[in-house]
Amino acid sequence: MSLQNPENDNQLEEILTDLPEEEKIEIVKKIGSLSYQKILLRALDILSDDKKTELENLMGQESFTQENLLDFLQKEIPDLPKIIDEETRNTAADLASLLKK
Repeated sequence: MSLQNPENDNQLEEILTDLPEEEKIEIVKKIGSLSYQKILLRALDILSDDKKTELENLMGQESFTQENLLDFLQKEIPDLPKIIDEETRNTAADLASLLKK
């Protein structure tokens, strides 16, 4: 599922087909969690120091939610949808490679 090989986009889906439902759910959760972490790391690389401080302050608020984070990142990083797509695809491809072994 790499961006360089779009013809492999069904690779993970094919691997998941024969797995029990619980395993499928766990793999999807892992993809989501790892993608979230990778997206956040990439976003932090892009943000200026001032924006990182602003984000830290936002995250320190008791009412902070992932929705707040997403709103902030969408406002500050115009290419966020592309980054989300790339990191999700890369994470799924990485997991597919591990599962094939």
